[in-house]
Amino acid sequence: MVTQQVQANTGYLTARVTSNTTVQNAFVVPYGMIGIIESITVDNQSAALRTINILDSFTPTVSNQVASPAAQNPTLWTGSAVQAANPLRSGPSELGGGIRILGTCQVTGDAIAATCVITIKYRLI
Repeated sequence: MVTQQVQANTGYLTARVTSNTTVQNAFVVPYGMIGIIESITVDNQSAALRTINILDSFTPTVSNQVASPAAQNPTLWTGSAVQAANPLRSGPSELGGGIRILGTCQVTGDAIAATCVITIKYRLI
């Protein structure tokens, strides 16, 4: 499940995905822009701890040195969420001022869990 919404009068966007072992696309950054993740909240209502990874999937542009560049998928953030009573929240200070996304922000988890919701607050520059 992926949902997106704009937060009124803030310039921030919010993407929500659930934990899944398959890649979930949270949001796509338009060409020529950069996405900045300002905060990540992992609300885990399942019985077990969950490990969540945030990735940036992008393909560099063609250059004189590389005619056919390979797609890149670096893992930018990994977090473990505790059980229901204590969601994991990472804001700008924990994220080093924000995580930069150049292509598609992707989320993976260590298990399929509809009760583990990852909320990503971001902006486009």
